[in-house]
Amino acid sequence: MKIGQKTLETLGELAKSALIAHMEQLNTAFKKNEETTLKIGMKGTITPGAAAGRFKLKVDIDYVIEKATDSFIDYVDEYQTSLELDEEKVAGGRI
Repeated sequence: MKIGQKTLETLGELAKSALIAHMEQLNTAFKKNEETTLKIGMKGTITPGAAAGRFKLKVDIDYVIEKATDSFIDYVDEYQTSLELDEEKVAGGRI
């Protein structure tokens, strides 16, 4: 099967439609991003159809309206044994 100009033009039109359909959300994302760089990811997929020359076309759009970042950090040592402390020695200041 050969991917031709008609297929690629239609894929481009789908990408354009996705951008236009998300215009309001893109503007919201741009404003929340303090009008700096807004990254928009787009992915086109071409899947062969049942008949020769037929294709299923799909376009995915990806952008972040609001970015959230969080970190959780801990350390573990599988070989370190835990120390069992005598509560009386700890309270008496002998440890």
